[in-house]
Amino acid sequence: MRNISDSVSGPNRDGTISEDTIRASLISAVSDKLRWRMKEEMDRAQAELNALKRTEEDLKKGHQKLEEMVTRLDQEVAEVDKNIDLLKKKDEELSSALEKMESQSENNDIDEHVRLLSRKQFQLRALMQKARKTAGLSDLY
Repeated sequence: MRNISDSVSGPNRDGTISEDTIRASLISAVSDKLRWRMKEEMDRAQAELNALKRTEEDLKKGHQKLEEMVTRLDQEVAEVDKNIDLLKKKDEELSSALEKMESQSENNDIDEHVRLLSRKQFQLRALMQKARKTAGLSDLY
């Protein structure tokens, strides 16, 4: 096998470039171009990778925020449910108290009516006693 440096000798004595020199020059040019394209491709891939990493970080932060929001909403829902239960109990207590007051109000109306009738009865008895006394009749009571 021949080494490229052994066969690369530069221009011949007649002023032409040897086939091996042309071949070595072409190999070098193609190699340089491939290295340049590979570097370009690697730089592009690295930039894309960096963009993907930033996107991943943004997504992780967004996910964390969403998790916090869900947790906070769960707590708020639990608090609202607790308040709803408390309000239902208070509503039942108020309804019960209202029914009791209405019942007592009806009883108070009856009690007031009984008092009025008792007063009227007392007045009528007093009038009857006065009339009997004035007429000279005996007391019934």
